[in-house]
Amino acid sequence: MANQGFHYIGKERWTKLSTLEGSEHDIRPRRRLVRCRSIANKDIPELPIWAHDCYVFSFLNAPAPNAWKAYPQYEEEWRILREDLEFTCKSNGLISLQFTLLDTDDAYVVDRAWYADFLWGVTTDKPAAIKAYAFSRVPLSQYAGGYRMPELLLRNPIAFERLTPRAD
Repeated sequence: MANQGFHYIGKERWTKLSTLEGSEHDIRPRRRLVRCRSIANKDIPELPIWAHDCYVFSFLNAPAPNAWKAYPQYEEEWRILREDLEFTCKSNGLISLQFTLLDTDDAYVVDRAWYADFLWGVTTDKPAAIKAYAFSRVPLSQYAGGYRMPELLLRNPIAFERLTPRAD
């Protein structure tokens, strides 16, 4: 069976996308893996350019991966993630979209647990946590499992026709 991706989007954005045509209604990479270093973000370590590229963030093979559920602060991390998505999408509620992954997606997997450990006080070294998070990136074709909180990243847009809304 082919790998599946699960992406969350605001209900209002989904409705808007369904009325657009052509590539205008594709899900496009919009969020950076790591923000760029700046005066306001002095604790961002020096990283390769790809670490600051935009990606489509999704989950691999499940709308809420079991690996995430084993993380001690899973419930709180999941709540914060959903609230952030709703705020970013300017939406009241989210929709889970399922899609089949293609070789052309330019897909990677990272382990969010490296950064989550910093957020939850497991480690206090933010630059090291950010660096470990960024450098955990592996091509999907090389991912063998084992990440505590795997996130699926896609460099290329997901065509609207590939997306199936789920009733999670």
